[in-house]
Amino acid sequence: MHPQIAPDFRIKLAEALVAKHGEGERSRAIEGIECASSPWREEDGDDGAFSAFRESHFCPSGPELDALFASFEANLELPIAAV
Repeated sequence: MHPQIAPDFRIKLAEALVAKHGEGERSRAIEGIECASSPWREEDGDDGAFSAFRESHFCPSGPELDALFASFEANLELPIAAV
């Protein structure tokens, strides 16, 4: 946990994602915010920068997330297939 992104602010950000994408995204929103805030450094930006990062990088469940996973899977298989 990085002291720059306060726990109460992280909760507020998760609640905003849940309000936008639905209750089913709560655990993913919380986990994603915790994972992203851990390495966040002062030079990465303030709370507003973190909030913008969260907003632009959270991908809710559904076709867009499925496509993202498929892309990762395809790209991870390429180096293994070449061995």
